Order: sequence, then structure tokens, then C-alpha cells
Amino acid sequence: MLLPQNDASFGRHIFGIDEVGLGPLAGPLVVVCCAIDLDTAPLIPLTDSKKLSFAQRERIFAEILPYKNNGIYCGCASISAPDLDHIGIPTALKYGVQTAFARCPAPFNPDHILIDGNRRYEFPYPTTSVIKGDSTHYTIAMASVIAKVLRDRWMGILDRHYPEFGFQKHKGYGTKQHLTAITQNTPSPHHRYSYAPLRNRRN
Repeated sequence: MLLPQNDASFGRHIFGIDEVGLGPLAGPLVVVCCAIDLDTAPLIPLTDSKKLSFAQRERIFAEILPYKNNGIYCGCASISAPDLDHIGIPTALKYGVQTAFARCPAPFNPDHILIDGNRRYEFPYPTTSVIKGDSTHYTIAMASVIAKVLRDRWMGILDRHYPEFGFQKHKGYGTKQHLTAITQNTPSPHHRYSYAPLRNRRN
């Protein structure tokens, strides 16, 4: 598990950015930027959201909420499936990262920005992209958990509107159940028509 001090070598004011939902065939891409002040950050143990159960992520999310804008500061960007189809993955990621950072209400500038993955982004602050950073850096892990919870909740809403696709169960990923549902039903407005299984399904 990770603690805030895992990022101490980068300074006292650390920003971490991660995305959730790049691979699914439906639903939004969600990008979250989390900022913490290591002098005041609460001791909430974290790890990569993919290693946590649904219940564990929800519990951690609930522990984070009381510190919102009081030790923990978060900005979020959501790119819809139609927008992702229109602008493409690289542009969507760039927009999401920059927008999430811009929306983060931290009352301080970052000593360092840590971003999950291997893509490079331009910021007027020291920035490091870290492959699998959600497993090694606290602020990235926090962004990962928040982004996953927010996206899962949104997929739950979509499931109520489009129950034939089973979004609550697979969250839009290309499971066998989801692929079968796509062949048996007209894809929803929240499916990604630029992704291979759906490229010939647009009405």
C-alpha cells in the first residue's frame, strides 16, 4: 500500500494525474488530477484502483471526501464516447489531462506533476510520466481510485437506461457478454464507433 510520503522526493506539493476508461467500448474517458500538501495530507493508504475491489474503492472514496478542498484537491475531466470518436485518443488524453489539471482547485502551485503512463504533456512545472505510476506513486493512485469510482457510478446510470448491454457488470469493456449484446442490439449513443467491434455498426 502507498502513503503520502511515497512522493516526498518530488517536493511538498504534488499533483498526480490518471485516466480510467481508455479501453472500454462504451462510456466516457475520465481523467482526474489530485493535489496534496504533504504537510497536511491525511494518512489514507492507497494502491492502484485495479487492485482494489468495488467495495474497497468506495470505502476509500468515502474516506477522501471529508478532506475535499481541505488537504486534498481534485479536478475531473470527462470525455464522452462521441467526443472520443471525433477527436481521437491522443487528443482526448491531452484535453483530459490539461482540463483536469486546470480544474483542480489547489491553493498552491505544484512542486511536481506525476502522470500515469508514457505520454508526455507540456506544463510550466516539473512533470514526470510514470509507467504503472498508479502502483508506485500515492497521488497517481488517488487519482486512479477517484476516476474509477466516478466512472463506475456513471456506467451504473447508463445501465439503468440501457439494461440490454449489462454496463453495470462489465463497465463497457469488451467482455463476451458485451460483444454478444452489441451484435444483438443497436449500439447505444454511448458506444465508441471508432473502436474495432463497432466500426461498421453506425446507423
